[in-house]
Amino acid sequence: MTLQEINKRFIYATDKDLTGFSEAWLGLQEIDGKLMGDCEDYAITLKREVAGFHNWNYWYCKLNGEGHCILVSQSGLNVIDNNIKNPISMETYLDIYDITNLRPYKWYELMWKLTSAWFIKQYLKLKGY
Repeated sequence: MTLQEINKRFIYATDKDLTGFSEAWLGLQEIDGKLMGDCEDYAITLKREVAGFHNWNYWYCKLNGEGHCILVSQSGLNVIDNNIKNPISMETYLDIYDITNLRPYKWYELMWKLTSAWFIKQYLKLKGY
């Protein structure tokens, strides 16, 4: 899948709306031909499926005061998220948005989020989702 294909089909939806869980790092969910999810689902899908993003890193920030997941290039110079949908310079990103608490996710945070996502996925399968 290409970045353009993902962007064309992407519709923002909260984890709560899609899964009933307040947080579920599952990647974008295909529903009726659309790819639905929130910021981390968008980042997960790009990192897993789009050439050129495999080596980008998950970063945390607060965007306008709300927790937000973005992908940042290994150099730290470029960023992409579900709002801008195309890589831009970190400098430009910080000029456009009210960003605070910008930092890479710690390894144990990612391990917890991705491990709990596996359990959520198993639960949803049992429920027929």
